This record gives sequence, structure tokens and C-alpha cells, in this order.
Amino acid sequence: DALTYPKGTSYFESKRVREYNDVLVKKCAELNVPYINLIELSDDVDWEGTMMAKDGLHPNDVGHEWIASQIKPALYSMLDM
Repeated sequence: DALTYPKGTSYFESKRVREYNDVLVKKCAELNVPYINLIELSDDVDWEGTMMAKDGLHPNDVGHEWIASQIKPALYSMLDM
């Protein structure tokens, strides 16, 4: 959070991202739309130490690989592959 907005609150703060994610989870459930909850899956992941780009907002190569590793099996399951 200090890197993305060092002087106060922003839409990219971890708390705000989690709040937005919670809304997405609920809405997708209401609409019966599949949702891969990467926020929940990443609770035990060391984002800041190993997967975050220097801007503090975007994943680096390792982070992108982790995201793909979470999405691929879920997507294949949804597509019966």
C-alpha cells in the first residue's frame, strides 16, 4: 500500500481490493457465474517478497505464473477438459 499510494488511501489499498473482491464473489454467486477467487487463494502467498513488481501494484513474472497456475485447472474443469 505504501508503494501504490504513499500519502493516504487509494482504491488499490489491500483493504479496498478485498472489499471489491467480496462484492464480486457475492454477485457472481447470485448470477451463478463461476468466479476464481484469487484473493482468497493468495492468502498464504508472499506477494510482496516474491511476486510483486516494483510498483507495488502489478505481479511480476513469478506472480503471473502463479495466477496462471490457479486459473488453468479451474478453467479446464469448467470446460470439462
